[in-house]
Amino acid sequence: MKTHPLLNVLTVATVCLILSCESNPDFSDNDIRRLSAFHPDEVVYPENAKLMRIYVTSHKLGTLPDLSEIDPQHLFVSSEYEYDTAGRLSKVYTPMYDNNVISGIISYNLYIYDSNSRLETIKYYNANTVEGFINLKNTTFAYNSAGDKIGEKIDYPKTGNRCSLEHAVFEYDSHRLLKAEYYACDELTGYTVYEYNDEGENTAEKYYYLDSVCYQTIQHTYSEGLLVKSETYQGKDSEKLREVTFTYDRNRNLISLQSEELLLWSSFLSYTSIYEYEHDGYTPVVVVPPPLQARQTPHHGRRGTE
Repeated sequence: MKTHPLLNVLTVATVCLILSCESNPDFSDNDIRRLSAFHPDEVVYPENAKLMRIYVTSHKLGTLPDLSEIDPQHLFVSSEYEYDTAGRLSKVYTPMYDNNVISGIISYNLYIYDSNSRLETIKYYNANTVEGFINLKNTTFAYNSAGDKIGEKIDYPKTGNRCSLEHAVFEYDSHRLLKAEYYACDELTGYTVYEYNDEGENTAEKYYYLDSVCYQTIQHTYSEGLLVKSETYQGKDSEKLREVTFTYDRNRNLISLQSEELLLWSSFLSYTSIYEYEHDGYTPVVVVPPPLQARQTPHHGRRGTE
């Protein structure tokens, strides 16, 4: 199925990790106890806790009695998070594995903010054996006077081709996102329409081609103001493709996400993400080279219209 480049690529990245990694480094007993997402009543982080690490496993929730009983080859780190002195997300690292042990980072995202502390740019860097860390992609955001994100622009500094530029335009009603339009080379390629219930919760996302044919719908279900389930349907027959369930601790922190692919050809892509937040005794496991050798690459060609 065709999906737009601006859509979330978490599933792809997660599947790549599952397929390419067989084990992870040893975790401390403290880490494992804090990650007992198979028993959500036992996991309680502070309110509005900072996300520090995401683990991924191919196991479904409830299939094992305790995370400490998972073989290390089925539980590994997909990303770690770093914050600046103002408490804002500043970097997200993706680990590099060497002989099934984390030895460094294969890529990282750098978050840059404007004078109003709004996210302005995300720079994506990938490891390169010749050039060090190279800047492969940048996403830049634009806002209106009310603070709504009205634009999103992606460019690829290494390509030198103006038609590598992509962007999205967002429409709002009283801060409520109604529509997103996607462009490549300044040509509209598709759009998404958002629907809400009386409580203002986003209940559906409908994705359209240019001919106004809806090719995918995501329906959201909430409980006590928290998103607890997302169901994806595809095609004119609305075949159910995917079901994602979310679990929270008592302080409303997301502690697990289970994505289940329902079609036979995609069933191997199912996974569970487990979220670890800041707590006493937390220690990063991703080795960050000191310093990061991130190399800026000049952009070739015109950047497109503002």
